[in-house]
Amino acid sequence: MTAKYRKFLMRFEVLATRYARTLNLCEDIVACHGVARNIREGENSKHSFHDYMFLCFTKATKTLGSIYVTTGAYRGEDSLVLVRSVYEAYVQMAFLLKNPEAINDLVAHRVRSISGEIICRSL
Repeated sequence: MTAKYRKFLMRFEVLATRYARTLNLCEDIVACHGVARNIREGENSKHSFHDYMFLCFTKATKTLGSIYVTTGAYRGEDSLVLVRSVYEAYVQMAFLLKNPEAINDLVAHRVRSISGEIICRSL
């Protein structure tokens, strides 16, 4: 085994350890704080921003766990599909942090259109 290869493996091991620690931290956060405030407090939309952000965080955390499992089973190509799901959750969270008033565009309007209460028209 060459020195370059050993160095690569050592760096990869550090990366894998950091990934596992980060995943464990995220899973602990979800376990401790993953309750929808609107449901817990019986509110309609007072906590929509928090609840939607936490939904995105929870979804990303669970998907990161799936990535951990699939890469451990040498199914890297499957993990790439899952990476997109994590990225989509990140994009939604980043958008909401910049535009918190848009929470209704992401949540309430979609729910109302699915229920048939409003009709969405495409441009």
